[in-house]
Amino acid sequence: METEVRKVEMSENVADPTGLGLLGLAVVCFVVSTSRVGWSAMASVWLIQMGSFSPEIQKGFDVTQLAFAFVEYLIFSIFGTIAALKTKKVVFAIMVLICFLFFGLAADLFLGGRTGFFALAA
Repeated sequence: METEVRKVEMSENVADPTGLGLLGLAVVCFVVSTSRVGWSAMASVWLIQMGSFSPEIQKGFDVTQLAFAFVEYLIFSIFGTIAALKTKKVVFAIMVLICFLFFGLAADLFLGGRTGFFALAA
């Protein structure tokens, strides 16, 4: 009785997440370094943009800081969307919707709230 021994090589095609993680860290550092009042500013800007405090405050407030943060998150989400091409279709569809969300929010803030996307997203 002769036994046959076969050598089997296993290879996994797993992406190295280091680059994506460093990009995310860079985005967070960029947003935090340009923000003057910290992460609570994002919620405050959202509430001011929706007119929760008063129309006078809403008109006199500059929201471009948050718009730049949304652009940075959009760039990060685009890389995530490209990475999601290798996964399930549902994950890819969710990432496309997230990219659309960040694009709409940034465009709404840059255009001064004329698109109504903030109200739609809220």
